[in-house]
Amino acid sequence: MVDMQVQQAARLSGALRSLRKRQRISQSALASLSGVSRTTITNIEAGLDPMTNQAPSPRADTLRALARGLATDGHGGRHDDLETTFYADLMDAAGYLPAPWNMADALRSHSPESDIPGYVETHASDPIEDQQAAVEDIKASANWMRKRKRNTRPSNRTA
Repeated sequence: MVDMQVQQAARLSGALRSLRKRQRISQSALASLSGVSRTTITNIEAGLDPMTNQAPSPRADTLRALARGLATDGHGGRHDDLETTFYADLMDAAGYLPAPWNMADALRSHSPESDIPGYVETHASDPIEDQQAAVEDIKASANWMRKRKRNTRPSNRTA
């Protein structure tokens, strides 16, 4: 069990660091953009919480906040499609998504007519509840993006 936690911490550590560096954001900037403390970000990236001497296991809402911060551009604008992708990547790396996780399959299995709200705030402390809420949140975000694309397509009609 301990080896599994260490492996998950290493995956999450690498995923967060990689996404942050790809977006060219410092830990301090990500803390400011996400509302997650720089200490928490440092601990996740280090794969160790020095207070407990254990691998950190951030909650789903913490990973959502980090994804939101990573998807914010330098001008304060947010890119919802990047946020959803980053959130899925972080949730998968943290071990909260079923393996093997495939976003395309999840999107295909979700009907576009469904009326799921666009955002689900998770406060569960149980990893299974976090996982289920995360999957629902990702489906809801994908549904919202599909509806948005459908409503913003140019019309061929002439006035």
